[in-house]
Parts: sequence; structure tokens; C-alpha cells
Amino acid sequence: MKIVSKESSFEVSGGQPKFQLVVPKKLVGFMACTTWIGTWLFLPFGTTFVCLRQGWAHAVALWVVLGYMLPSLPQSTSVKTYMQCMMHWTGAGKVVGPGKAMGHFGSHNQLNKLSDKWKEPKEAQKPDVNGGGTKVTKPTMFCHHPHGVVAIGPCSMGSKLGNNPRAVVAPACLSMPFCRQMMECLGMVSSSRPAMKKTMREGKDLAIIPGGVEEVVLASSKVERSYITKRKGFVKYALQHGYDLVYHLGETSLFDVVYPLDTPVMLKARVWLANKFSLATGVGFGWPFLPLVPKPDMKCVTVVGNRIAMPTVEEPSREMVEKHHAMYVEALQRLYYEHRALHPLYQSRALELW
Repeated sequence: MKIVSKESSFEVSGGQPKFQLVVPKKLVGFMACTTWIGTWLFLPFGTTFVCLRQGWAHAVALWVVLGYMLPSLPQSTSVKTYMQCMMHWTGAGKVVGPGKAMGHFGSHNQLNKLSDKWKEPKEAQKPDVNGGGTKVTKPTMFCHHPHGVVAIGPCSMGSKLGNNPRAVVAPACLSMPFCRQMMECLGMVSSSRPAMKKTMREGKDLAIIPGGVEEVVLASSKVERSYITKRKGFVKYALQHGYDLVYHLGETSLFDVVYPLDTPVMLKARVWLANKFSLATGVGFGWPFLPLVPKPDMKCVTVVGNRIAMPTVEEPSREMVEKHHAMYVEALQRLYYEHRALHPLYQSRALELW
């Protein structure tokens, strides 16, 4: 079978006579968006509601078996490639910034080529510690800003950065039925301290959204906000394991926050809930015909900054963490203000730091 979009095609062999099936990229992007949102929002709680009608035991069994007991699924290139197709719905694809070379952002015509290997730029290579003159790859922590309502940009365009980075997600996402299986197929790891340290000790690239659940609450299509002033743990991890930091700016125009959740009083209350209970409260309104799907064709721009070189310090002092955190915040602001004019909705929009 041969599947053809408006600009590309790829074959699927099955021993049957070959034929062509036209699949518009916009439709594939829409399906990817609904899959992404439905897997962690509708499937876990919708199936729980159905099971509750049969009794509490059925609902508990669903969460225990799918959330904890089943063996972990291996990372799937096909699933990752499929989720990257969300860019076709949101109109993403433009990549700018001094660190653009750090990702594989070539032709997206063939879906089965989205996972091509990335070749590291020279600045990503470090001298051998033994002085032998050889080069070794130093891992990178890719930091994405902002989170937005559902992190469409980091999951689609952001996943093309680096050498197959392992995305970091909240531990709760890896305990929810169906959501856990999706995250495992995407190669994601828990943000818990043991899981992150294990991944970093293995020298793998990481992708993280430092703003976390608080930045979900702060998401707004009218005001650009970043929860970063008190978020310093990721800098300490980077210092301990000799990582570099890269920042990526994204996507707050895909959803509108329902009034009055974005008013100052409600916003402070929701941030307090996020701080105390890691609870993201709020409702985003996207595409009018299906509000829980992001707005189409928003022409999102991915901005990738230069690396921030980090020394390797086994036990960094508080002063050292403060110093490198301040460097990061300054670089984040500079990256935003130097590139905000590339998107008409952000030309006069200031960046609020929380």
C-alpha cells in the first residue's frame, strides 16, 4: 500500500496489490493532537467512569493494572514520529535562533524520515578529559519555555532537538492508565529525583519544561509568562552531571483561557494550588469546532538559543546554583525579546517572570 499526502508519499508493504491512499497532512496533524490530548485527559478518566458503573473494584483494577503492574513499553520511533505531526495542525515549522543547528529540522515531507539521526555541531563536542585529543559528545538538557496548556510545541517541534532526548514528565503521568503507555512509547521519564539522576548518569539528552505545572496555570493567550524565578533544581542537576542548557520558546497562542480564570485574583489562587498540590486548574479554549483541540494554523515559531556551558560539580554550592540560574534567566529574556517580533501576536508582548 502506498500512502500519499499532498507533498509526500511512503509505502507500506503487506503482500497485497499496492494502491495509493491520500492522507492530507492537516488531517494527520489533527489526529495527532486529539490522540495526545485524549490519552492523558479523556481515556484515563473516561474509562474510569465506565468502570465505576460496574463497581469500584473494576475502576481500581484499571488503574492498578495499567498504571503500575503491566511491564513498561519500549520507546517507539513510530509513535514519536506520529506525535511530531501535530506541527501540521498548528502550522509550526519555522525554526530560528543561534542554536537552530542543534536539531534535525530538514524536510518534513516523508513521515518516516522525521526520526533521522542528528549530527552534532562542533560546539557540542568536548575534548577528551584524558587529553588524548579525541572528541566525545557532551549531553544536553533542552529546556522548553513556556509549557502552554498542553505542551504541543515541546512534544512536536521540540522533540527534534538533540540525539533522541528523553522528555521529563510529572510522576503522575506515568501512573495513569493509557497515559503511562503513551509516555513510555515516547521515551519519557519521571521527573522524580531518582529517575532523573539515573537518566543523567547514563549520559542521555534530556528535555524538560522547567515551569512545570505552575506554567500550565500561567498560560495565557494575552500575556506571556514564565515560572522561573524560584525554579532552580534543574540548574543544580545540570551542574552535578556536567550538562549544558538550551532554551526553547513556544506556544501560548494555541488556547484561550476561559474568563475569569486569568484574572489576577484567580491566577494567584491557581498558582497557590499548583505550588501546594501540583494541581493544574483551568480550562483552555482552542479550535471553536472542538475547543479541546488547539487552534489550527497559528504559525508557531520555535526559537532555539545557544548552549549555556555548565561545569561539572558533584556538590554545587547555593551560590553557584544562584549564579548559573541568573545566567539562564538573563539568556531566556534576551532570547525572547530578540525574537518576539517574528510572530505578530508577540511583537509588543512583554515576558512576565514568576
